[in-house]
Amino acid sequence: IDGASRFNDGSQQLADALSQIIIDGGGQILVDHQVAHIQVFDKNIQYIETTQGEKFTADTYISDIHPCTLTGLMSAGAFPQIGR
Repeated sequence: IDGASRFNDGSQQLADALSQIIIDGGGQILVDHQVAHIQVFDKNIQYIETTQGEKFTADTYISDIHPCTLTGLMSAGAFPQIGR
């Protein structure tokens, strides 16, 4: 990193390093899976369903989409109305 706003050789190295940490920790990274719905119960994600109908569960989820888009995929009542 060259200063607070630039990466030497580009920012892909950060994504690569984070990916490796996830994989080394036993995690899985899924690409080309479009999420259709996030089922939430009692403030916890129960599962994520893709547009192909696949359901995934995990202890931890990481998203790279805008929070407004993310909450729009969640079950009704996942957040108080004021927080949406």
